[in-house]
Order: sequence, then structure tokens, then C-alpha cells
Amino acid sequence: MKLFHTRTFILAIIILSLTACGGGGSETDPVTDPVTDPVTDPVTTPKSVEISGQLQKGPFIVGTAITIQELNADLNPTGRSFQTETTSNLGDYVLPITLVSSLVEISANGYYFNEVTGTLSDSTIRLSALADTSNDTSININVLTHLAKKRIRTLVAAGDTFADAKQQAETEVRSLFSFNDSNTTLSSFDQMDISQTGGSNAFLLLASSIFQKAYGSSADLSNYIESLSQDLSDNGAVDNSALTDTITTTELSIDLDVIRTNLEAKYTSLGQSVVIPEFETLINRTPVADAGMDASAEIGTTVIFNGSNSFDIDNDELLYTWSLTAQPEGSTASLVNANTVSSSLILDAAGTYVISLTVSDGVVTSLPDSVIVSNTNRFPHADAGEDQSILVGQNLVLDGSNSFDPDGDELTYLWSCCFTNSFLEQPNGPNIYDGSDISDPWNGSYSPGTSSDIVWNLGIVPAPMYGRVTFRLLVTDDKGLENWLNDGIVTVNIPHQFTDNLNGTISDDYGNMWQKEDDGKIYKKWPYEPTTPFVTSACSSLELAGYTDWRLPTQAELMILVDNSFGSPTIDSTYFPNTKSSVYSAAAGAGNVTMYVVDFDQGVPSRSSGDLYVRCIR
Repeated sequence: MKLFHTRTFILAIIILSLTACGGGGSETDPVTDPVTDPVTDPVTTPKSVEISGQLQKGPFIVGTAITIQELNADLNPTGRSFQTETTSNLGDYVLPITLVSSLVEISANGYYFNEVTGTLSDSTIRLSALADTSNDTSININVLTHLAKKRIRTLVAAGDTFADAKQQAETEVRSLFSFNDSNTTLSSFDQMDISQTGGSNAFLLLASSIFQKAYGSSADLSNYIESLSQDLSDNGAVDNSALTDTITTTELSIDLDVIRTNLEAKYTSLGQSVVIPEFETLINRTPVADAGMDASAEIGTTVIFNGSNSFDIDNDELLYTWSLTAQPEGSTASLVNANTVSSSLILDAAGTYVISLTVSDGVVTSLPDSVIVSNTNRFPHADAGEDQSILVGQNLVLDGSNSFDPDGDELTYLWSCCFTNSFLEQPNGPNIYDGSDISDPWNGSYSPGTSSDIVWNLGIVPAPMYGRVTFRLLVTDDKGLENWLNDGIVTVNIPHQFTDNLNGTISDDYGNMWQKEDDGKIYKKWPYEPTTPFVTSACSSLELAGYTDWRLPTQAELMILVDNSFGSPTIDSTYFPNTKSSVYSAAAGAGNVTMYVVDFDQGVPSRSSGDLYVRCIR
């Protein structure tokens, strides 16, 4: 009798277990007893649902693996998950399951159609979405749902409801795109579909295509999307400007016609008749004006200007506006047909005429493009040679012999130094040096004038700003026309060399000795006065490596430590460890310099300003 009861008990357990494991797909754990606390779980009893939707980047291929995880109210896994796969090359999936909680995370990892190249992706990509199945069991997964996911988790952890967190996160993701209109109502990200008409679907397609255009390989695309999602997660904004710059830059260049053609061809090949949403109307790029080439003509000649090479990347019809912005003294010439693609002008005086063209698509106007016309004498062409990289102490040879005059006139040459690229906006700014002031610390052993090349002894140059110096070559023909545009600029990179003296000091290639590590003290908040006594005494009272003649460096000396190899000012932390990403003091009257530290994990420099620190020199 006792044995009979035991067998009956075991059979009952087996029957109950098999009953709990029912449902579509595969499930890792059976449905547990109903949850009775409504605060910790949005559903209190098991509920049968059929979850369906589409996986889209472009559409994912058939057989892509899909995992659905049940989540509790804190968005933590309950331990119950389900698996299925896409049933077509449209990315379709459907899975009937039984849930205790209505919150789920749906993830997919597979190959997809690349709408930019018109081919399948070179590798797989993983996308996911968080959703509440009590509102809708039709859930699409795309790049936007993936971007919002980590931010939703952060907001829920801070106490927001899932619905509020999802709405806020989607609003913040939308703000990453310049074509976003906050007054336009868009559907939830998981309801967007690139194969359907409507503004919401157009938004998804344009955003997804911009990401794909920016990063050709699936690996690079995955890395970018994850980086963007992570940066967005903590405060709802992307603090790394390089990530958002990628979006802005790609918006200006993406070919929307190619995207449409590729997608329409793909869906047609799958036997689907779809209407791709009008994503082209969401963005209006600035047109580009092209006024044509500079010209030379005799007085009394009619010169025709042709703007037909101007273009609008959105293929909008252009409106043309020509203007005469400069003309010789005594000239009364005026433009004919100034609002058509071609305009003309009769030269009536000796000298130079500058004609400017802007084009508009009716909403946005281009930057002006100018054409220069001179009578009989054309502008010479400056060629300063290729950019170079040399070490301190080596002779720099600048060669302008490839400069030429289209009229065959004899040229004279004038080399100018030294300035950063800011001179391009200020061609007559104070940083341009023509060699006339021999007291200038940049004065080198060269002779500006008629020679097409110079030899510059950089051994006497104290400290190139950011390890880079730019030279300008101005060429003048024998009739007085001068020009430094075109190729008249050459940049020379001058990486500094340091020696570790193994006694807490570093020597540079200019004969200076530096304090290897600063004392770590914060001397004063920004702004500050370099004459503050305790700042100066920070060096004058220093005794290091047996030396007591330490002093505060000048601004020029501080710039010796700065390198531009990474494209932004950086300091070599191998020789100068523990450098603060902050402002370092310079000697009185010399201003200050912000030092930077290379972020070796990311391979890019990080920068900031704020507290004042001191690094001494002797």
C-alpha cells in the first residue's frame, strides 16, 4: 500500500511538469506559480500571447535566430526565455508563448540586406528591443529600438514606469538627427516598418540608412551603434561629439536615390509589392554653387558665366543669383541675366572683376562661390609643395618651383611663416610672418624674394605650436597679380623628441629640462593671474635631481610638450605621466596653455579645462 502511494505521487509530478512546459518555440523554464505582488510584476497570472513582427536593418534573412526573454518590472530576466527564427527573407517572425510578466526583451543576431550596397551584409549584426506585450504583441526590431534600450533601463532603474521610460528614451534618440521635428508625432520605434508608407517609417529608414552609409562593414556598424547607445544611456544625451558628427556629416552626403532603388529591387525580388516611405522629404541639404573657372579677357569683351555645374544633392530645382562683388576703379559694368543659370558682363576697365554666385532650392541657400576675371592678365598659380614631417635640427627645404603663370609671366616668390590653419579665415591676421622682423623667434636662414625655394634651419626654431607649422607661398607675376590660393599652403609636422633622464626629469630637443611629474596640486581655478606669488613659487622653491634653478615655463615653452599627431593637441604620457586634462600655468604675461592626455583605450585624445596646475622647467 505504501509503495502504491509513492508511485502515484511521482506520476502526478511528471504530469504537472509536462503541462507547464507547453507553448510554441522552445522555453528554458516552465511557467511558475502566479505572482501575487502587483508592485514587482506587471502581470499576476500566466497569459498566452502570440508575439510577431519583423527584424529590419534592411530585412534580416530567413532563419535568423530570435530570443525572447521575459523580464520583471525592474527589467531583469525572470529566467524564462523562448527561441524561434525568422520565417522569410522579409525578417518575419511569430511565436505563441505563455508569459507571467508582460515585459520582454527580443533579440536577434543575423545577416541582413544592406540597403546602401544592395547586397547582403558581410557579417551578422545583433539588434534588440524592450517591449510591453500587454499593449501590443506586434513588435518590430530595428536600430532605433536598439539605441533606446539601455536608456530605458537607466530610467526604469531610477524609478520611471516602463511606459514613461520608453517614451522619454525614444524622444532623446530622435533628437540625434537634424531632420527630427519634435512637433511631429511618430509611432513607437517598435511599430516602425521600412516597407510601409508613413512619416514614422520614413524616419526609421532614413536614420538606419545614415548609420549604414557611415559604416560600410557590419562590424564597424555594430561597434558604432553600441557606442552611441552606451553614451546616450546615462543622461539622454551623447557627450562624445565625434559620434554625433558622424550622423551630421553623413546626412550631407548620403545618396537617397540609391537607397530607394536598392530596397525596391530587393522587395521585388522577394515577390513583395511594397511602397517605400518617402524618406527623401524628411531632409533638405544645402545646395552647392559652382560659378566656373577664373578667366582672362580683353577690355570690351563680353564674358559669360555658367553656373550649370552647381548642384543639389536632393535633386531640387535651383534658383540662381549672380552678383558683382568687386570691379576696377572707374568701371560701370553690370551683370546681365543675374537670376538665370548663365550671366554675362562686358569688361569696361582695366583690372580685376569678382563675380559671386549663390543657388537656392527655395528653402536653403548655398554658400557663395566666386569667379575672378582679369583683362588680358590671368592670375598665377602657387604651389608650395607636399606636406612634410621633419625633426628639430634638420633643414627644411620648401620648394615652390611647380608654381606657374598661365600667361608665361615671370614670377617672384614670397614665403611666409608661421601660423596655424586659422589664417585661412584671417588672411591678413597677425600670425602671418613675412621675414621682415629679424627679432621674431621664428626667423630662419632664408631669403624671401625671387627664389622659388628656401632652406629653413629648424635647429634654431624654439617651439612650433602643437608640433605643426604652416607656410604660405605668395607668387606675383611681373604685372603685379599675386596669388597664394590653390596649392600655396604647405604644412610641416615637427614631432618633438624627449629623453627620460631617469631621475625625475625629462630633457627635450631644445636643451630644456622638465619636471617629469607635476606635484598634483590645484593652485587656482580658472580664470587666474599668472603673477600670483604662490604659483610662481611652486617652481622657484622646487629642488629636483640636484637642481634648484627651476622656474615657471613660458607659453611657448609649454607648447614644446604638445603634439598634434592625433589630430588634436595631446601630451605624451609616456614621458609625462599623470598629466591632468586641465590648464597649466605659463610665466607671467605669457597666458596659459591647456594640456591634454591621450586616451590610449580609445585611441583618441581627451580634453577638458578647469583647475590650474604647474609643470616646472629649467
